[in-house]
Amino acid sequence: MKKVVVLFLLTVLTLSGNLHSQDLGNGLIGYYKLDNSGNDNSIYSNNITFNGAIVPSKNRFNNVDSAIKLSNNSYMSITSSASLNFGVFWSVATWIKLDDISQKVTIFDKYSSLATDALMHVLLQVNTSGFIELTLKTGSPSTTTITSSSSLSTGQWYHVVAAMDGSSANLYLDGVNVASKTDLSTFTSCNTNSLDIYLGYNHNIPGEYLKGYIDDTRLYSRALTQVEVEMLFSDNGWSSLKNGLVLHLPFNGNANDVSGNGYKGIINGNVSACDDRFGITGKSYIFDYGH
Repeated sequence: MKKVVVLFLLTVLTLSGNLHSQDLGNGLIGYYKLDNSGNDNSIYSNNITFNGAIVPSKNRFNNVDSAIKLSNNSYMSITSSASLNFGVFWSVATWIKLDDISQKVTIFDKYSSLATDALMHVLLQVNTSGFIELTLKTGSPSTTTITSSSSLSTGQWYHVVAAMDGSSANLYLDGVNVASKTDLSTFTSCNTNSLDIYLGYNHNIPGEYLKGYIDDTRLYSRALTQVEVEMLFSDNGWSSLKNGLVLHLPFNGNANDVSGNGYKGIINGNVSACDDRFGITGKSYIFDYGH
């Protein structure tokens, strides 16, 4: 009996650094695929609660029921949990496609009303000109806002990342660093999270909802590196390499084509899922055959 292990070979990543050394599961405290559910796919089970009109929709690969559409003041919340407490090391990563930016769009809102947390507030938004804003508040009037150098347009998918590494913060758009600010050592951590996390909703200012689509959202208790951000942006082949892509089989527990062309593979014979080259379960296939 011989065994052949086939890894997904149809995606080529042209990223700097050693991709094999990266572990995107390290420090992952919330992972929301938003494939027709709000389940947390991290080890912590911090599941999302849907509020209002939530519509399962197509994702950036045009796969049905693989993203969430928010409209009519709908939003998502995550109940406060010790595992979701932000210190001074954290990251928020998500995919969004906006329908409307006539008002400020809220992507992520984390807030503490406790005086012991200095009224900490982390707010990730898109302003009415399409620029990403990260606002860090440690009580009044100690507020810092970081604004991206590149803007978003409506009707297009974007990957947005905000990361804090203790004394500096970075914003990334489609894998590119678009804003950075240092000297943030006075930013107070929120070791007691007294209020829920909100996605698509600013709990403090009415009307600042996300009108559009959201998908593949991750929360980390550490700052992602530039290489890791690039990896997330290029996940499943989404990057400039998508141009001219005819077939892409990432083998995510199935043989589905995620190129958008619908060339679904058929599994024949004794084939089973196994760990891929990064050690992630169910991301490649092993073929057993005999003579």
